[in-house]
Amino acid sequence: SICITTGIKHAKNINYEITVLKKSLSDILEFAEVHDIKIAIEYEPGLLIESSNEFLEVSRNFKNLGLNLDTCHVAVLNENFVELIQKFKDRIFHTHISDCKDSVHYHLIPGHGEIDFCEIHSNLKKINYNGFLTAELYTYAHKPEEALSETFNFLKNLNSN
Repeated sequence: SICITTGIKHAKNINYEITVLKKSLSDILEFAEVHDIKIAIEYEPGLLIESSNEFLEVSRNFKNLGLNLDTCHVAVLNENFVELIQKFKDRIFHTHISDCKDSVHYHLIPGHGEIDFCEIHSNLKKINYNGFLTAELYTYAHKPEEALSETFNFLKNLNSN
């Protein structure tokens, strides 16, 4: 799969931007379908597509367009993880794992914030999700080895539960 975002939202041109996005997606997805490539959109606060409902609206007519589920973005938007995973069970193509606190969009090492990863893991298992869990921790560029090690151990222990 290939993960994409939709670019920064500009309030004056939203309708035009959505039109361009849908046309671009149509072209990309036509090529991707021929080559059996899944395209996953990562929605994010401040981007043109910034919530799961906006993703649902733009993705309705595209069968090989799915979701890159980003745990920090879901938490920041106060979306319900259980409902979201169930709603998009066949369309979660990739997952970014990071934590956050107080609905602040700052990617933390899993276990350093408030996200219930046991609940997420359990619900991903229920839908037979077998895609990647990718740690998205660009906020730890100053100590990547430590962040990687701690995240790996956290996820390994989560998987043993």
